Amino acid sequence: MSYSVILDAGTLVPGHLRNALLHLAAYVTYRPLWTERIWAEALQEACQLNPLADRARLEQINKSIQSRFGDDAMVTGWERHESAMTNNVQDRHVLAAAVASNANGVVTTDPGSFPEPSRQPFSLALYSPDDFLVDRLNWTPSKVLSAVEAQAAETARGGAGDRLSAEDILGKLEEKAPNFAREAADALRQFRVR
Repeated sequence: MSYSVILDAGTLVPGHLRNALLHLAAYVTYRPLWTERIWAEALQEACQLNPLADRARLEQINKSIQSRFGDDAMVTGWERHESAMTNNVQDRHVLAAAVASNANGVVTTDPGSFPEPSRQPFSLALYSPDDFLVDRLNWTPSKVLSAVEAQAAETARGGAGDRLSAEDILGKLEEKAPNFAREAADALRQFRVR
């Protein structure tokens, strides 16, 4: 079985970060996991960040992503573990989902909600999005670079045929994943020289 992680709501909200994480999953660098509650939180956060956003469109995007990854990514039965979790009360459902799914770790934008003592009994790693993307780049560089190229190929800016480059994608990731953006850009340059 592949390396699996719970993606916390904060990793699913910025579209460019979510898309990068999911493209990596599509290239089999890891198995993403989530719950209905995590997706509900992501939707709420997206609407708070952009009050003018079309909620129905955001719901459609979320459902499309969930459908693409299927039941294999949706964690159920986590509720029975929640009361035993000792991390931040608001994020106990995330840790409970990691335990219920036998995940290897959690990717979150709020690492303070998952202190080491709360994860240690379950041997769960904790990653920021940046650390996780760098980890995947180090483990499977060719797959990660292919995923970035695929993400670029699927985007359009402005009119038809005006696509983002892989470098543009990495530029959009600089705020949330600066180390990954830099290291992937360097790797991409080396990859293209060969």
